[in-house]
Amino acid sequence: MDLYGDELLTTREAAEILKTSICNLKRMIYEQKIRALKVGWQWRIRKSEITTFLEINSPKERIF
Repeated sequence: MDLYGDELLTTREAAEILKTSICNLKRMIYEQKIRALKVGWQWRIRKSEITTFLEINSPKERIF
């Protein structure tokens, strides 16, 4: 956990949640579609950031 109580995920953990590859996740980080923290040589992504990304980018239900 970080100082604000939000769990920090590795790129592998975040990629598994998003059902994508680590390469695609890093591309999204570089394109600033997902915010991440650089810790030494590694990236860390807040779990809340993944949740927000999924909420914004998930297909919406259609009501007929």
